[in-house]
Amino acid sequence: MSTSYKAVQEMLREIGIVISKRGDTHRINFFGGLEETACYTTS
Repeated sequence: MSTSYKAVQEMLREIGIVISKRGDTHRINFFGGLEETACYTTS
């Protein structure tokens, strides 16, 4: 079963986590989190 990126984004948002994508890089952080708490990944 494949889950769409948008569906994952919505599931994470429900628990207070924000994910965004720019090119091949994903940025994951707490809602309202500072840059110091952000995590960047390409996988």
